[in-house]
Amino acid sequence: MGSYVQGNLTNGEEVVVEAKVSWLSQLKFLLFGIIALIVAIAFFGSNNTVVALVALVIAILFFASPYINVISTELVMTNKRVLGKFGFISRGTCDIRLDKIEGFSFSQGILERILGYGHIIVKGSGDNTTPFPCIADPLNTNKKLNEKLDEFHEKAKSSN
Repeated sequence: MGSYVQGNLTNGEEVVVEAKVSWLSQLKFLLFGIIALIVAIAFFGSNNTVVALVALVIAILFFASPYINVISTELVMTNKRVLGKFGFISRGTCDIRLDKIEGFSFSQGILERILGYGHIIVKGSGDNTTPFPCIADPLNTNKKLNEKLDEFHEKAKSSN
């Protein structure tokens, strides 16, 4: 669980479902990083050290980007609300009480389905929807989120 979620939990609030970003969703960045690293190595042996250094910097950026994407995306359901954050430089957040959530859904393209990741969509009341990109095993995560939401609504009905 990341620092955003940990820092925003209230007294008596417990995480019941935690979604993780899939490292496979970052494959394109890693492949481009490997290509840039190969170019940098190839040019270090020649007189083109400027090209080699530029390629090395590009490789480092391509390797850093997946790490930043994975650690900067958080999505959890607690016993009280859904809480999440995505983005590093520009940031989006989600903080919706469970009684204001209508449900969850997910979407996957062909490549995403093959690699086992997709987008979880939090549907709040009204037109409030928040997509969380690159979540590992979205089918199972979506199922867990909806099951826990149903449990919450059943408890709320029986309390009234």
